[in-house]
Amino acid sequence: MSKINWVGAVLLGLIVWVGGDASWRYFSAYQQNQADERISVSSDNSSTGQHGGNSCGTIMDDSGFFDWLVCFGEEVTAPSEVKQGQYDLKAQQDMASWALGMLITTVWLTFITLLGVLFVWRTLIATRQTVSATKEVGRDQSRAYVHADSAELTWGGHMAQHPGVEITILNTGQTPAKWFSLVSKLEFVELDPLKHTLINKQMIVSEINFEKLDPTTWSALGAQKSLTVPGLRDDDYVAIKERYAISSKGRSLDDPALECGLQIFGYVEYETIFGEICRSEFCFGVRRPPNYEIRFVGQEQDDPISGLNRDIKQEIPIKMQRIPAKAKTYQKREK
Repeated sequence: MSKINWVGAVLLGLIVWVGGDASWRYFSAYQQNQADERISVSSDNSSTGQHGGNSCGTIMDDSGFFDWLVCFGEEVTAPSEVKQGQYDLKAQQDMASWALGMLITTVWLTFITLLGVLFVWRTLIATRQTVSATKEVGRDQSRAYVHADSAELTWGGHMAQHPGVEITILNTGQTPAKWFSLVSKLEFVELDPLKHTLINKQMIVSEINFEKLDPTTWSALGAQKSLTVPGLRDDDYVAIKERYAISSKGRSLDDPALECGLQIFGYVEYETIFGEICRSEFCFGVRRPPNYEIRFVGQEQDDPISGLNRDIKQEIPIKMQRIPAKAKTYQKREK
């Protein structure tokens, strides 16, 4: 139970205690006032009875025996009428007291009922919040988590005839993504002449404008699966070939092209099985890309008649490093 709830419970208890005490005091004072009124009426009637005989005696002296007899009869019957009136007054006051008590009880029952309704309402809200949080946690644990895991640069020949950047898209989630799309942008970056590192302030990928770039979309990506896709656009191929053009004689270490690194950045957008559209940003780079290199991977039979074999060679891709950048991952967005 939180501190706010404890404070609320204590304040509510104080309000109920003070209100109950005040109601009881008011009811007791009302009953006491009625008792005082009955005592006062009784005293007035007694005083009247004591003076009744003297008044009848005066009437006998003035008007005669017959008038005295009438007066005496009235005096005899008067105490019973007064007593009946006192009983009636007491009954009326008792009824008024009980009516007031029932009114106070009704007010308190209404207050307690409202408190019960409020408690049930808050319990319902807390239950809904718990169910919603449980669902959200379940989705967080099972949804697709897709991001750009790595990138490799290739020349496509010893003269950089077909350069390219391959980006591996990885889904680390427990469920597949319905589809994913890639938007990327290529930039050349100058090198620090002393440190031989990319001269690049920490990039904020979300602040870069990608509106003019059309995304390339692929179909479903399974859970715990990856797919390598091309990351360059047509104009990027041309830019790389022009910037890193390699002659048939190779390049020397003082080649100006070597004093330039390149970086590729963008985002991967995908849809989860829950219908959520998410985005993961990325930024990869390489400094002083090395020349085209190949490696021997095996042999295959070239001529079945002569039995000669042909060597199979494959280009060694250039690993691109993750560049320090403020890149958001797995961020939900509106459809």
